Amino acid sequence: EPTSAAALSAEEAAAIDLAREDVAAGGTAGGWKAHKAKGTNMYTEKRTLLKEAAASRGLRWPSWLGKIQGALPPMGSTDSARDQSMFAIERAACGFGLDYKHWPAGVGVLLAGEETAEGAAAPLPRILTLGSDTERLKREGQKLEARFGRDAGNGWVYNHALGKLRLYQELLLREHFGDAPSAQSIREMEEAEAEAEAEERAAAREAGEASPAVEPPAGIGPPPARGRVVVPKEDFINDGDEFEEYRPEAERRPRPAAKQPAKQKRGRARRAEEVEAEAAPPPAGGDEEDEEDAPLSKRRR
Repeated sequence: EPTSAAALSAEEAAAIDLAREDVAAGGTAGGWKAHKAKGTNMYTEKRTLLKEAAASRGLRWPSWLGKIQGALPPMGSTDSARDQSMFAIERAACGFGLDYKHWPAGVGVLLAGEETAEGAAAPLPRILTLGSDTERLKREGQKLEARFGRDAGNGWVYNHALGKLRLYQELLLREHFGDAPSAQSIREMEEAEAEAEAEERAAAREAGEASPAVEPPAGIGPPPARGRVVVPKEDFINDGDEFEEYRPEAERRPRPAAKQPAKQKRGRARRAEEVEAEAAPPPAGGDEEDEEDAPLSKRRR
């Protein structure tokens, strides 16, 4: 079976939209804070609302959803964690996909991989099944995080749910076939993607070297000489600040030399005087005062 089941029909997609509205409208106002104040579980309520909406709207509800929770070890350290994982699995299995409130509307794992243009129809959702390639779906989620923003819950958007389904798949394969999943791991996918990208870059370089030089279209001259960027005056929006016109390097005024500290200047001047004095012949008939002013190398022992 491919990564997900065949695409839903347009009628099923419309029913999913209505069921989504039913779940949102039936939730307790105030979210988790209100549930905490009442001592109730928000995700238990959401699971109940989802199951009711799926039944009333005729959504798909596979039988394995009733078996996975009992077949696996505890799906979380708390009832809330268990219900949150199961709610994500159930949503994906009936066509809601795995979306995130901080991603664009309609974007998510098993949903669209990019924003839908205004007026365009969004792609139909895909269904999470027992044969879904969970590792590939995790990789899909990683790419969405890289593009639209990280999952601040550290896995609750898609990773935990897909990990639980993976465990259930492994359990079924061991019990019924004595086998293990054979699909690529995420690391193998990353390595294959990196290798494919390197091959594409190498092919692009070879094509660029082999292709003849392309003449620029008429009306487009050569690039300007090195210097400041040309800003046409007619295209410049004057907001009160002056702008600098382009000037080639040959027309630029040389930069003034950096000023040296006075102490450094005096030291250099003193060393120059010593070198000059060492190179000059010693004065004839010099006296004690001359010797005191002479460099050390020229003084009489």
